[in-house]
Amino acid sequence: KASIVGKLRSHKDGLAGETVSVEQRTGKGNVWTDAGQSATTDADGKVTFAFVQSDKKEQYRLVFAGDSTYRKSHSGTVTITRTKVKPTPTPSDSQTPAP
Repeated sequence: KASIVGKLRSHKDGLAGETVSVEQRTGKGNVWTDAGQSATTDADGKVTFAFVQSDKKEQYRLVFAGDSTYRKSHSGTVTITRTKVKPTPTPSDSQTPAP
C-alpha cells in the first residue's frame, strides 16, 4: 500500500473545499491518464490518496482543474517504487548457554 499527500495552495495559503484528482502515467510514453480518484481539500488545503500498488514502479501527479478564481495546476511527478519486504526472523526454540 502507498499514499500520496498533497496541499493545494495559492500564495502559500491552503485552499479549502477544492477538488483535486489523480493522474497516472505508465512506463509506455508520457501520456497522463485519469486514475479514477478525486478528493476535496480540507480546511488547510490538504488532500490524501491511498493506493494498492500493482506494478513495480508507478508514476502519479495531483491535478487541480481550476475554477473561476484559480488557474489550473498540477504537482510534480510522484514515483512510487515497490520494494521487497524482508521477512521477520522466526524465533528459535534453542537456548543459548549462559556463560
